[in-house]
Amino acid sequence: MAGENNVWFSLFKGNVPSPVKIFEKRDWKFESGVSLNACIIGKSHRICFESGSDSLTEFIAYPIDGFSFEPVEKKLLKIGDSFDQEFVHGSLFYRANIQVIKEVYKEFDDFLKTLSSLDSFNTVVQKFKNPVSDSDEEPFTGIVVVLEDNLLFTVHTYPEEGYSVVSSVKASVLERELLS
Repeated sequence: MAGENNVWFSLFKGNVPSPVKIFEKRDWKFESGVSLNACIIGKSHRICFESGSDSLTEFIAYPIDGFSFEPVEKKLLKIGDSFDQEFVHGSLFYRANIQVIKEVYKEFDDFLKTLSSLDSFNTVVQKFKNPVSDSDEEPFTGIVVVLEDNLLFTVHTYPEEGYSVVSSVKASVLERELLS
């Protein structure tokens, strides 16, 4: 994962707009009351989690220049990385687990099979042209949302580099007594 194709995880306080083209966009609301605005931006994603006036915006993306916002967390993702992050912003609780695996899912359904215990979910997926001209593998970005469990899963495949980035996020509203 060298050179200009570095992929980063970034988390920002607030609703940070996408500085690049949005290919797919969906709005959902978790059972906990957290609203989601999920966008596929190239072989990357931008997801804003909102509860009242509190919001966090997550990007898993190639470096995006020109941000006027400073992230609360930013990590370069490398093959073999696996990390958990928890953040609280006002009444909003956010927990992410991100893994960079040396496996490339051929199709979105192959990734969905790894989530076999899920009963009900919503999805959005976008395929992209492989930058390697002699390859028929199409990279894709997929988002899976389980509204009743306050869970979100993402997958980004990079067949030209031989890895996938997968994540799971749980977001909820903190109880009032925990905020005191």
